Amino acid sequence: MKRHFYVIYVLLASCTMTTNNEGFQWNYEAKIENKNNREDSTKWDLENFEIDRKAKDQPGVFPYPRYDLVAPNSFNGLGYGGEFSGINLNNKTFVYNYYYVNKNVVNEKFIDGLEHDVFFTIVVSTDFVDERNYSHISADLSSRNHPNYLAQGFIKTSNNIIQYSAFITGDRDSYAIINSNLFDLSLGRLILIVPQKDRSLRTKQLTLPLLSKDDLDGYIQSLLMEKDVIMLYQNGNAI
Repeated sequence: MKRHFYVIYVLLASCTMTTNNEGFQWNYEAKIENKNNREDSTKWDLENFEIDRKAKDQPGVFPYPRYDLVAPNSFNGLGYGGEFSGINLNNKTFVYNYYYVNKNVVNEKFIDGLEHDVFFTIVVSTDFVDERNYSHISADLSSRNHPNYLAQGFIKTSNNIIQYSAFITGDRDSYAIINSNLFDLSLGRLILIVPQKDRSLRTKQLTLPLLSKDDLDGYIQSLLMEKDVIMLYQNGNAI
């Protein structure tokens, strides 16, 4: 079963601009201004802060500056999707999540006219899918650090768990941490994880072209059918 989740916040606020004739610039001066806004209670988004503070099972939360302080109308929503029930290829089952930010003034010059900026995809070969409660997979996405965005989640196998966080910044730095392993996503925005029978993990980092999120499912399946990728998940020690 494919699942999609989409978030958009509309915030009305007075703001300062960090744009110039070259478009949006997330430069040193803009970062300093954002840091100062985080520390200035008059710049906080108190409505979102109250929502976060009252959320159940939420650890301690920070207040964040109003999004429009970065640039007017600079946030336009974000979301995630994936294949939660699993796809079967070569007698193996794969589940995956992908995370995207909608086109906005921060990313528009980098995504070649697309409506979504897919910044992280994780694919896991698995032997466990809970089709009733979907306890095997979790996904979360936060815009609170706008124009930096954070993805978090986990994928469970029958005897293992893959936990991850990934982020992209306003100046296009992007990294993922998966079970304490650091991935520079400029080298490839798709991470394939192949758990082994001894509970260790193998991985392959793959390049994604600029794609609409609507074209991502087919492209992931085509990558999983490439010869060198098949060799990774068909080795005798893979689950």
